[in-house]
Amino acid sequence: MKKEIIACLDKFEHDLEVDAMTYKKTNEDKMIKLKSELDHLQTDTLKTDILISKLKRDKKYNLLFVEGKRAAERILDYHERIYEISTRNCIKDMIYIPTTKLDTILTRENMFGTVVELENELDPCNSTEYLESSELGQINIKSETDKKTCYAIGLAFLSTEQLAVADKANKNLKIVDVSYDRIVSEIKLSSSPRDVTFIPPDQLAVTFGDEERIQLLSTAKGLKKAEQIRTVGKCRGIKYDDGKLIVVYDTKTRAKIKILSLNGEVLCKFQSNGSGTVLVNEPKYIGLSPDHNHMYVTDISKMCILRLSRLGNVQGTFGRDRFIGVAVSAGGSVYACSKSGNTVYQLSDDLSKVQTVLTTDNGIKEPIALSVSNAKNMLYVSCGSTDANVSNKLHVFKIKLETEALA
Repeated sequence: MKKEIIACLDKFEHDLEVDAMTYKKTNEDKMIKLKSELDHLQTDTLKTDILISKLKRDKKYNLLFVEGKRAAERILDYHERIYEISTRNCIKDMIYIPTTKLDTILTRENMFGTVVELENELDPCNSTEYLESSELGQINIKSETDKKTCYAIGLAFLSTEQLAVADKANKNLKIVDVSYDRIVSEIKLSSSPRDVTFIPPDQLAVTFGDEERIQLLSTAKGLKKAEQIRTVGKCRGIKYDDGKLIVVYDTKTRAKIKILSLNGEVLCKFQSNGSGTVLVNEPKYIGLSPDHNHMYVTDISKMCILRLSRLGNVQGTFGRDRFIGVAVSAGGSVYACSKSGNTVYQLSDDLSKVQTVLTTDNGIKEPIALSVSNAKNMLYVSCGSTDANVSNKLHVFKIKLETEALA
């Protein structure tokens, strides 16, 4: 028996060494790949700079304009990739927890203990970007069948051009072409929707708090109702994430955040923090970081916005206003709005830095929902004001990266 135990331990030691060497090789390959990508980025940037300088000297302004547009698109892609590298490829802290129960040490898979990955709180990783204060344009969202002033409570992009608009006042959902400023599809709903999210490749999920259900809609050929998911509690904000739905429930006595499968199975829920304190009181909307490692949840009762890890742990908070809508740019900046405060804020990804970027002076009144077009680098704002001239439109503002702002 002693020889068998020693042989078993030797095998474990060998397997651990193999796993460690494999892990080391994976990280070395990753570093080589990152260096190669960095070298490519530096070479491409240098070539672009040389080409633009040459076009300026030769006064070839048409080609200069075209190359400038291409360079701007590449810069946006670089910012997205840099953010991903800053967050997903960060150093991970691990802790070893030894096993103390000797009577079962040889009968369990983790006989010697377990290695647990600790959650790291990073400093701000988002790119420096600025929101232009002048309105770039407006998009009409009022259809011919709408009898009331629009109340666009939820926004979700399906593609570069098409944006889903959940209208609480008119109890419908519309697909708007943001380039041609026209409504291309519309469907009447059984009650007032609360939020909407896009499920690739051709579905939308709409929350109905009063009915305690989520309605799936097909977008393949117009808008058609598909399956529905029953929820226990009044569902509010919703966000699709890698085959799952993140849903907040804003009933004050049962406020929570749930992760659901697409058939409605509850995979996990977050209702309190490690000390047993209530996590959220009246959550409204959800935003996701570009790498999907963090959730941003607005809480109107707590008058704050929370940054949560994938495990539901609070890793940042900012409190100042009755936040409702939230959206996150490709560079990691967080935009949140307060209807009662007539304000849109821009925050760093760790919520440590904040500035007011839009108020009534910029043409918005009682903002309720936000959506970012990463392809166009624009922020779309909907309003819940009784002023039809404001609420029947989406208000569009340009997000400029630091390189654009300095140009």
